[in-house]
Amino acid sequence: GPKLRWYNSMGGVLVEGGCFTGMKAIRWHDDSPAGTRVLAVEIGKTNSEILSANIRANGLEDSITSIHAGLWRESGEGSQKHSYSTRRFLESTDRWKGHMVHEEKVRLLCIRDLLDENKIDVASYFNVPVNGAEIEVLNGALDVLDRVKIFDIAAYYGKDGKRNIDVVREILSQNGC
Repeated sequence: GPKLRWYNSMGGVLVEGGCFTGMKAIRWHDDSPAGTRVLAVEIGKTNSEILSANIRANGLEDSITSIHAGLWRESGEGSQKHSYSTRRFLESTDRWKGHMVHEEKVRLLCIRDLLDENKIDVASYFNVPVNGAEIEVLNGALDVLDRVKIFDIAAYYGKDGKRNIDVVREILSQNGC
């Protein structure tokens, strides 16, 4: 399979912020130096259960931590919306608004609390594929930007006709990134 990019292949702590069933987290483990730690965050309950089973089945409990939660601007409880698909949403997007027909309660975690709960001072790499919630996640992380060496933010969606990638770029630029 494809190798990790240079910036997330040096080990340390890697965070997958929307990891589905963990295939990427397991690949990261396999392609990284010994001692690399992976935090695998998944919002969907069933996906999170499969993620945990995949970690156990591969004997990776000491290297990969499964976390059932959704990344958000603050920690607490929220509602994810979905259509029983692999896409789960905390934030409405123009493209998927009509598909958000079911609702499920979920624990929310901001990046600061995720790092603190897992006793992480600095994450080497943090992937944020969160289906439109990246602006909220980023706004909740502005006080801990120095605790993440590299953010990889997937901002494919938009809201109210404005592309999320443009908003993410603006937020990061205004904060010295």
